[in-house]
Parts: sequence; structure tokens; C-alpha cells
Amino acid sequence: VTLVPQTVTSKNAYDDETGVENV
Repeated sequence: VTLVPQTVTSKNAYDDETGVENV
């Protein structure tokens, strides 16, 4: 899984610091 910055609005966006999925 590629972690992307949480500033990217996506259902697959992950917090690049914690690795927590941002939904």
C-alpha cells in the first residue's frame, strides 16, 4: 500500500504520519 498525504482527498488516502486511513 502506497501512503499518500492526507491532503489528497480520496477513499484510498492514508495519513502519511500514522498510516491510518482517512475516510
